[in-house]
Amino acid sequence: MNSLHCLHKILSQIRFTTYEKLLSIALLVSADGKRECSPSIKELADYCSCSDRQVVRALKNLENMGYISREAQFIEVEHNARTTNKYVLHFGSK
Repeated sequence: MNSLHCLHKILSQIRFTTYEKLLSIALLVSADGKRECSPSIKELADYCSCSDRQVVRALKNLENMGYISREAQFIEVEHNARTTNKYVLHFGSK
């Protein structure tokens, strides 16, 4: 499914809040060809013009609805220090 079709699906979701729609678009724009991306909470908040807490809340809702999944990522060089999550988008399968 191409990005334009995914964008249409996002915008037509009546159960999404405004923040969930904005965040979904931000993730879609950031995603690579495998529908994966790793933006920070701060980057997403800046992109969506909202608070970090609002981004965390919207991410949790999107994950609970099955539209995204999150995978924790770690930097091995720094004793497994945690870095930004990887987000996998599932908009085409909903």
